Amino acid sequence: MISGRAATPLAEAWVRARFVLELRHQALETSSLVTIQRGRGKPSLFLVHGVGGGMLWGYANLARALGAEQPVYAFKSRGLDGLEEFTTIEEMAAQYVADLLRFQPAGPFYLGGYCFGGLVAYEMARQLKAQGHETALLLLLNCWPNHSSYTRVIWTPTFLAKFFWNLAVRLRLQMRYIAKRPNHYFKWRTAWLHRRIAAFCSQNEERVIGDKLEDLRPGSQPDRSLWLTHVRAWLRFVPKPYDGKIVLLRTQGHPLICSFDPQMGWGSFASGGVNVRICEGDHESILEEENAPDAAWHVREILDEVQTRRHNT
Repeated sequence: MISGRAATPLAEAWVRARFVLELRHQALETSSLVTIQRGRGKPSLFLVHGVGGGMLWGYANLARALGAEQPVYAFKSRGLDGLEEFTTIEEMAAQYVADLLRFQPAGPFYLGGYCFGGLVAYEMARQLKAQGHETALLLLLNCWPNHSSYTRVIWTPTFLAKFFWNLAVRLRLQMRYIAKRPNHYFKWRTAWLHRRIAAFCSQNEERVIGDKLEDLRPGSQPDRSLWLTHVRAWLRFVPKPYDGKIVLLRTQGHPLICSFDPQMGWGSFASGGVNVRICEGDHESILEEENAPDAAWHVREILDEVQTRRHNT
């Protein structure tokens, strides 16, 4: 309340805004949310960390390319703070939903995530929907569900043609990476070979994990125990149907062995359909500084489309 004369609408709005900012500050102090870019005047974009808690650097690149007016927040893995990590994506999503609602009690929400983070964002959107909240945007960046048609292969002449086309795409991207960072590339391949030999000699779950993981580039592999916890959660996660639309921002290439479905398997889960957009780079470099502007161009256009559609309905 403002004492003295009757408060003007402008003064009341200022008090409300200050109160909301104070609540958000308190929520950030005790939650998994971290500020990437405060921004102003636009709906906040909430992005979930990648496997092992990584990709916050990539979200920072994306935020800068989106422009200073776009608020961007990220969910940080509790494992990075020395806390015990959740072992399932469903548990992780439930905690992040609780933190999100303390920070922003009502929707619409704009969610997204890269790779593993996209799976968590997907489950968050499902849980928000079940609680009566609206997700205006679910943005998945180079993300696919492990238990889907995308990971099932049928060996046909069509598949072989797509396999060799994809192989050519991957080789072209590899050559571009080698030309820019030759020393990094050979360190990466040496580490890759070491992991493959170790996985082949192992007879436990890590052999399965070694066959499934992305080929992480040098410097990108986080704490191994946290990394393995997230990968196991990814392997066990079976998505349930989502009553909404997905925007899939992906690179031109696919994993080496998959169905090569342009929707990366999401079409069978999202009743609202999948909007696929192709951006620069490959899986590991999609949000590196040189490629972030292209990804940001797509994200900005998507956000504008969502806002226009909401204003016209």
